[in-house]
Amino acid sequence: MLNIIDIRKVILFKNESLKLILILLSIIDLIGCKDNVVNPPILETNYPYLDNAPAWSPDGTKIIYFHQGIDTLNKSGIYHINQDSTGLWIINLNNGTTKQFLKGQNMEYPDISPDGNWIVYNDGNQIYKIDTTGENPSLLWQNGLYPRWTDDGNKIIYQGSGGDTTGTFIMNPDGTNNRYIYPALNPSGSSSPNIFCGIKYYSKDNSSLSIIDTSGNVIKDIFIFSYKTTIRYTHWSFSNNLIAFEWQNTSTIIPTVWTINSNNNQYQNLITEGSISPRWSDDGNKIAYVKFDSRIYDKNNGTIWIANADGSNKKQITRGLN
Repeated sequence: MLNIIDIRKVILFKNESLKLILILLSIIDLIGCKDNVVNPPILETNYPYLDNAPAWSPDGTKIIYFHQGIDTLNKSGIYHINQDSTGLWIINLNNGTTKQFLKGQNMEYPDISPDGNWIVYNDGNQIYKIDTTGENPSLLWQNGLYPRWTDDGNKIIYQGSGGDTTGTFIMNPDGTNNRYIYPALNPSGSSSPNIFCGIKYYSKDNSSLSIIDTSGNVIKDIFIFSYKTTIRYTHWSFSNNLIAFEWQNTSTIIPTVWTINSNNNQYQNLITEGSISPRWSDDGNKIAYVKFDSRIYDKNNGTIWIANADGSNKKQITRGLN
């Protein structure tokens, strides 16, 4: 029996009757010999998140987060952004109401000060501070990401770069006394204002999640992982000794939220479905995260969720698409 490739060559002959016969044979071949049919590869669609980077108010009643402003999304992954709704939003957890706090396409990674009076955030790679009424914005630093308040509210720690130096920096709340600490990424403060965790180089093929002091001394490496694994967006609870983070490797494909105990190094996959951007409440009893799997078409994909510290009682708090 002729296969498809043979037919494509032969039907170029000018004899019309022969062409008709060969075309009929090709139909029979397609029906009876499916092995000859080469299916095109299925391309994976990367769907966007709707919301990201949640952060709790100190009293646990509100969460501030970045809303991307997507108002329509189809199965092909094509979406439309309403620029007027893009920016930082606040949700009241007591009644579920939301309001836009700041408008802007590149505003992410907010963090509320321990006294509840100030918010630091990224606008692109710039770090800003603004009071919680939405007034008095000020530029603190030109080149930094993931700003976090220390537990006492007297410093801001962040991932930055200056010249050839990239790593963890620390500064006063007004942007003064900015200094480099250590070549660690994704820093997060602890219950001590002088200690933080971050991702650092460990060896040729490995990195580590480590505890470091603000003088640049490594206290201990608590979790060593290979170059095939990505760990990011760490958040160290001020209350329960647990560090939450995104973990993704070549076998899991999508990131999920994990925790590790900074005292005994025990770790667990806290949120087993696709999840990013974990943040502890100040009392350590709750965790906020983004439920997100870029492979899934779901109008609630990429929304903010909260759960108990043990991963139970999961609850969606921001709305998906209509």
